[in-house]
Amino acid sequence: MNGRILIADNDPPVRNGMQTLLSNAGYTALFAVDGISLIERARKHQPHLIMIDFCLPAGNAAVLVQTLRRFPEFTHTPIFIIAGREFRTSAVQAFDSGADAFLPKPFNRQVLFSLLARFLPSEPNFESTIPIENLSLRTSPPPCFSRVFYN
Repeated sequence: MNGRILIADNDPPVRNGMQTLLSNAGYTALFAVDGISLIERARKHQPHLIMIDFCLPAGNAAVLVQTLRRFPEFTHTPIFIIAGREFRTSAVQAFDSGADAFLPKPFNRQVLFSLLARFLPSEPNFESTIPIENLSLRTSPPPCFSRVFYN
């Protein structure tokens, strides 16, 4: 197993698609649907990486990142902010709050797995994953804002 990833997103198709995509790559996907359940599940399950939707009910993503960073166990846990393209300008706010990466939706599978490989100790084989129709994954790389530069 490559690690536990906690995804906070209230959109069922995104959760279903991420569940299939990540489990096929060997990850354990855990989910939260709002800011309150995100903090509770993070404390309970100690994920290796956390992904937070920018427009999450009961919690501003930047505030949630700051809250998680206050707990010693999440000081070094990679945290990604995911958001629709209309929130691209929020990348600076995400980084200022302590996030490690910002991924605009829809995101490219290859970019996602490149970031996972960069921030998690073991690397999945993303070429062998099954395509997910209910996630809007493009074939060409979208803009990706991260502390790690991607062309």
